[in-house]
Amino acid sequence: MFPNRTCHALGPDPSLVTITYDMYFRPDQLDCYYKGVLVATTHGLVSGTGTLTWHYHPAPGDPLWCLVMVSAPVAGTAWWYRVGCPGEG
Repeated sequence: MFPNRTCHALGPDPSLVTITYDMYFRPDQLDCYYKGVLVATTHGLVSGTGTLTWHYHPAPGDPLWCLVMVSAPVAGTAWWYRVGCPGEG
């Protein structure tokens, strides 16, 4: 299956970005890119819950968003994730 690709706005403030996910029982892979660079990954197919973090430090002119790709190679899979916006308490 093709990966699900979603852009997430991060805003202008530097912070630690937290991605919380649940891949349930059928394994999937989550990769997060910033400026075309892989900044957080599950390092392959995983099941269950987890958390990824990466440091976000935008410079003037840098994009204020990241791209999250979830690869689900098995039909009928289910998953969810949440990108914690910088500055959230």
